[in-house]
Amino acid sequence: MRKLVIFIVLFMFAPVAIVAQDVVERPLEVNLSYGGPQGTFGMDGGAVTTFSAVAEVRYTLSRWISVGLAGGLHDRSRSASLGPLPEGEPEPKTSYDCNLMMNVYANWVNRESFRLYSGVGFGTMGGYVKGDGHPSHGFQFTPVGLSYGKRFYGFAELGMGWMFSFSRAGIGIRF
Repeated sequence: MRKLVIFIVLFMFAPVAIVAQDVVERPLEVNLSYGGPQGTFGMDGGAVTTFSAVAEVRYTLSRWISVGLAGGLHDRSRSASLGPLPEGEPEPKTSYDCNLMMNVYANWVNRESFRLYSGVGFGTMGGYVKGDGHPSHGFQFTPVGLSYGKRFYGFAELGMGWMFSFSRAGIGIRF
């Protein structure tokens, strides 16, 4: 576990030291996205995220590396499709989670109007469940993402983690 943490820290911060060679025309971008219904499973048998909104500021350090800071808001509630609750247990209330994550992206294809990338992110998560806060650490792994457009663009990502599980899509602008 210790080696994994060291690897992750090196993976996230090493690009800053090696990237000053490429100049990107519009390095700063801001995007908004929505992740649809998705399942999460926990001690209570499971929940479904009914709403997942994410805003991100991303800066392209070079043609190959980007870093971002993302914040998300998620509405989670227990799914009836996961089966009945144990006898005598009250129906859980909806919970809300907020995330703040630092992300690093590897841009595999970076053309003027098309980008194919992968990313990893780590951050913190806090929430509200039945009046109790539950801060914790979170991760996000995005094996494939693509964006299309020059100044204004649309994007879609497949991934897994605390920011979204399975997919998200959105729009953005590059400055």
